[in-house]
Amino acid sequence: SSGFSRGALVVAEVALTLVLLVGAGLLIKSLWRVMRINPGFNPEGALTMQVSLPESEYGGAARKIAFYRQLLERLKSVPGVEAAGMINNLPMGGVNINGQFGVAGRPQDQYRYAGYRVVSPDYFRAMNIPLRTGRYFTDQDSESSEPVAIISRRVAETFFRNENPLGKRVLSVNDASREEFDQAEKWPKIVGVVGDVKHFGLESKESADLYFCYAQRPRRVGDMSVTVRTDIEPAALALTLRQEVKKLDANLPVSFEAMGQ
Repeated sequence: SSGFSRGALVVAEVALTLVLLVGAGLLIKSLWRVMRINPGFNPEGALTMQVSLPESEYGGAARKIAFYRQLLERLKSVPGVEAAGMINNLPMGGVNINGQFGVAGRPQDQYRYAGYRVVSPDYFRAMNIPLRTGRYFTDQDSESSEPVAIISRRVAETFFRNENPLGKRVLSVNDASREEFDQAEKWPKIVGVVGDVKHFGLESKESADLYFCYAQRPRRVGDMSVTVRTDIEPAALALTLRQEVKKLDANLPVSFEAMGQ
């Protein structure tokens, strides 16, 4: 009886081990499949830095824009930095800002939803997000120049079927004044189309995104995620980047994370 019990226990243990092994194998296979998914950007070699400008010290749009302009210039000059850009909410960062947008010449009942992204000119290069047509933002897209926008491939294919989106004008309801609604000729003009990005996770669909230049949307640049692309170990660069921030503001708190995480 005891021999039978021991035998049954061994069989049960072997069966349980097989179940665990099969489960682990499936988990590894699932993880491997997810990790092979292209997120639309290249996380390797990218370091992110979260910056939050206190309103008490950086009240007013001009001060915020001036700070970020100086910061990005400093970061670009650091040895080992290939590109430095920023966005209001990083892909897969757990925060998403979206809203309705309209296309000039179309009625309001045709407004649709898309992600609202405010970026600096070199953000796409820092993240290795490919340009499909048109151009990226440049430093000439400033506070005093014509407002411009970039759209993702999904927006182009979904909302501009059989027509060229370049030159069309779009307006995001998220950041539009009443005056802008009434002046469609002053809406941001689409100058480029970039690749799609998975903003919500590797197993999610690519999001439809509108990108606007930070210098032209200063009300949205209090909290920004700065991304630096480097050809050296990203973590080794954090101390140098922190020192560059402190040269501009010794009291400004910043946090770092490798984009690969």
